[in-house]
Amino acid sequence: MQKKVLEHKSFDIAQTQNKVLSIRVSPDGLYFVVTDEGKDNLVLHTSRIIDPARGGLDILVEEMKNGDLLGRPFLRTNVFYETAQYTLVPKFELEKTNAEEIANTCFGEEKMKGMVVMCDEISFTNSNVVYTILDSDLERIRSYFPEAKVYHHVHAPLYGAITTAKTKDSYALINVNSFFFDMIVVENGAIKLCGGYHYKTTEEFLYYVLGIASTLHIDPYALKVLLVGELDEYSSIVKNLNKYLMAYYPDTIKGVTLKKPFSKVDNFQYYFTLFLSAVCV
Repeated sequence: MQKKVLEHKSFDIAQTQNKVLSIRVSPDGLYFVVTDEGKDNLVLHTSRIIDPARGGLDILVEEMKNGDLLGRPFLRTNVFYETAQYTLVPKFELEKTNAEEIANTCFGEEKMKGMVVMCDEISFTNSNVVYTILDSDLERIRSYFPEAKVYHHVHAPLYGAITTAKTKDSYALINVNSFFFDMIVVENGAIKLCGGYHYKTTEEFLYYVLGIASTLHIDPYALKVLLVGELDEYSSIVKNLNKYLMAYYPDTIKGVTLKKPFSKVDNFQYYFTLFLSAVCV
């Protein structure tokens, strides 16, 4: 797969000191958005660079060396690290134990080698996300953005699920990338499930989604699913998913001001969590 670059911009990159930079590092790409929080989180610039041959951090290093934007000073920089090795933990659980013990129990000691355990408070829920990040990855991020705050990527899809869900609906947000997907289920305004799942085929993807609905005793036909991330109407995942449940794409977003060209971008679902990264932490 060749490198894909999509960029939208509408501001002078010389004026970044009072702007916020939000970066998402994924296994197969790099995404970043510049916003002006003084103007209702007005989106000024987005970039989406997909290159599975290198991965997000390698792309980030190249952009830092060759690009003008990422090397400039910002009011604040947030880096969202994308990994399926995470678990959502109620705050009261962390009063009984610690993040390291939770990570060892949930992920297993073998998967903890070379990892740093991280714990983020999810400010808009009564929970924390415990996750792991490669020690070498964290070191590289810190070397280029020493003042940046590092967060788990699930902040954005969680925020999207909670702010989009209807109070009495069984509702799910599925955030898809090339290697795994997040599934967040909200019912009566409360989070019933939030997890990351690795998959290799469309069949595996469907097995997990329908299995989760069955475990939660939710009729798939009554489950409304918002699809975001790396997929479009031609995706085999979308075609097969629509046979079993009601899936749709986002066409708007709460908490972020979108003007042209950002309000009219093709495949808005690509940018949904990227735009939300400006307001979810």
